[in-house]
Amino acid sequence: MGKSPLRNVLKNFLEHYETLEESVHHSRKVIKEFAESGRSTPPPLSLYAQEFLKLKELTESLKNDVNCPMIEGHSEVNRKKNRYKDILPFV
Repeated sequence: MGKSPLRNVLKNFLEHYETLEESVHHSRKVIKEFAESGRSTPPPLSLYAQEFLKLKELTESLKNDVNCPMIEGHSEVNRKKNRYKDILPFV
């Protein structure tokens, strides 16, 4: 069982991207309908928003995971390398 050929990986990515884009268009349509109808219930999140929330939850869970320490990222030698507050260098 080897790695998927690049063609399959790219095809899968493009299919996923198209699904996400369709969800954005659908979400915009639903938001517009909600605004026009005066409903107070918030519309469902797009798939992009759902994926972003999953990534945020994963980041938070990793920060609290004892099996995934981020001590090296907080050391003085690595402090200047930390361009993102949620991504720390791994040693």
